[in-house]
Amino acid sequence: MTDQSGWPTMQRPGDMPPHAQATHAVPAARPVPPTPPRSQRTTILTHAAVGIVCLIVGAGIGAAGGSAEEEANANAEPSASAPEEEAPAADEPEAEAAPAEEAAPEPEPEPEPEPEGPAESLSDGVHLVGEDIAPGEYATDGPDPDGVWPLCYWSRNSDSSGELGAIIANENIEGPGRVTVNDGEYLETSGGCEWSLA
Repeated sequence: MTDQSGWPTMQRPGDMPPHAQATHAVPAARPVPPTPPRSQRTTILTHAAVGIVCLIVGAGIGAAGGSAEEEANANAEPSASAPEEEAPAADEPEAEAAPAEEAAPEPEPEPEPEPEGPAESLSDGVHLVGEDIAPGEYATDGPDPDGVWPLCYWSRNSDSSGELGAIIANENIEGPGRVTVNDGEYLETSGGCEWSLA
């Protein structure tokens, strides 16, 4: 409808035909949440993945720690045969803690046996008189008749150098023999004879 000037005029609801007056209820549009940018979605997914991995690792550590704790508790449990100690009554004063037992003193080392002194018998070798063997006269029955060597040898020496000038006296014996040595001398024997202080 237009007015005289040709412009459309505003119609009131009573001026409109009945079919035009019917109004239809238009449902209100629900707001759509904004979609986060791609980089923000990636960050959220990364944080979620890290959280899940941490949860799994923590559960594994907890299970391992639990089994170690159970084993330690099992080792600490008293044996079945040992009687259980009764807890002190609430109104009784707790007994003072017993002093810690002192560690047992370490056993003292056994003293080394006293040297028995110079030997009174000898076999082949070089012996210092007064330290290795006692001074005095030594005797032998001689070489073993079934042995390799038919002779025994003895030599009194002034030192252990083994040089010819150190020999005081010496002898080869086929049977029983004797030699007297003084303190500080060296007695050298060979041939397998056993010598004893006479």
